[in-house]
Amino acid sequence: LDTSTWRLEHSTYGDGNNELQCYRPGNVSVSGGRLVLRARTETVTCPNGSTRQVSSGMVRSQGVTFSPGQAIEFRVKLTPADPNDQGGLWPAVWASGWAGGGWPTGGELDWLEVMTAEDPTRAMFSMHYAGSDGRHQLQNRGVPGSANFSDAWHTVRFDYGRDGRLRWYLDGSLGFSVDAAETLQGYPAPFDQTIREIKINLALGGRPGPLSPGAVGSTGATFEVDYIRIIQL
Repeated sequence: LDTSTWRLEHSTYGDGNNELQCYRPGNVSVSGGRLVLRARTETVTCPNGSTRQVSSGMVRSQGVTFSPGQAIEFRVKLTPADPNDQGGLWPAVWASGWAGGGWPTGGELDWLEVMTAEDPTRAMFSMHYAGSDGRHQLQNRGVPGSANFSDAWHTVRFDYGRDGRLRWYLDGSLGFSVDAAETLQGYPAPFDQTIREIKINLALGGRPGPLSPGAVGSTGATFEVDYIRIIQL
């Protein structure tokens, strides 16, 4: 892994969602040119002193910018230990807090989430923000498939259009679009500002639902990224 571009997480990030994992640098690797985030069943102690029964991997970009007028595209594969008992895996590629003011005022864009506890066939595309009343607001759409998301590789693209024109694509098909929102700052803010950190992680359990015994099992689960690119629109 190019650690000048990607920072390895070592923490219990995700506690606010009641997630189960301890993110550890040893759960991140590159194999065949692909980023591999591996979840394992193991007893570990994280830097905050808490003991967890599962570990996983997460990376954050550094020195990378993503601005309106650009697109981000990536190709990913989720692999549970048991495809028939995979609830509780929660891979994501996303960004948050780039506009300041705390969450959700600073914005959040989830370019991809898969919440296998809720629906293992579905890709979820979301945006979070503070509404005109200052309260958390969410716009999202789930795109279910005819088979489990984990059955194949998938390509996701997000067009960060100017003037708040946001478009999510799954395997070349438009999955979700947003052109307006009643944000606290006045739309298109905060979705008209440069994002300076991209997060890629494989969370376990938490808000979407419990972790199934077979999801990680004894052999582990992985979230692989073949590539991630920023493209000029």
